[in-house]
Amino acid sequence: MPRPFQQVDVFTAVPYRGNPVAVVLDGEGLTTEEMQRFARWTNLSETTFVLPPSAPGADYRARIFTPAGELPFAGHPTLGTCHAWLSGGGIPARSGVIVQECGAGLVPVRGTADGLAFAAPPLLRSGPVEESLVRHIAEVLGIGIAAAVPSDCACHSSRRTAQASLNARRQAGHEAVLVPLSCIDVEPADWVRRYSQAGEVPQPTATPLTSPGAVH
Repeated sequence: MPRPFQQVDVFTAVPYRGNPVAVVLDGEGLTTEEMQRFARWTNLSETTFVLPPSAPGADYRARIFTPAGELPFAGHPTLGTCHAWLSGGGIPARSGVIVQECGAGLVPVRGTADGLAFAAPPLLRSGPVEESLVRHIAEVLGIGIAAAVPSDCACHSSRRTAQASLNARRQAGHEAVLVPLSCIDVEPADWVRRYSQAGEVPQPTATPLTSPGAVH
């Protein structure tokens, strides 16, 4: 059956200069396998599916997929999905705030002078990372242990990261690794590239760090 679909360019006012996300505005009735197959076909960093809410207070529910698997939450898909939902005729229950339900819980989104903005959901994990995990991530990235930041992820100088060699098989036991994007001359913690269990999940160069608390 035909389903309404939008491809939204997030983080830009200029067409084709932002971070695209595919949004299926009616995902009801699709299986997880079908959603995953469609996400692989779009070949974008994320694809979302809008569903009726199941939690009190939510305006809609969103499931977020990369080509490799499902995510509980992601920044630019949240903004792109909300934009598509509103432009598709969605009306929030409360004036001035749209509440998205996702795997990480309820995420309020508000309109601002600069566009949509969301309040990040609580971290699924916080606090220091075990030293053994920091050592393993440093080894996977081919950097010294002194270069790894023992925080919520391993971080390294953007210039030296260009020399890092990722061994996907050796990091397969970890949900995700964040490292600074080497092709942009910015401070190390400002931009990141994410590696998942299935390998690298490409993030376009318009992707700022929209996961508060992920990198220090």
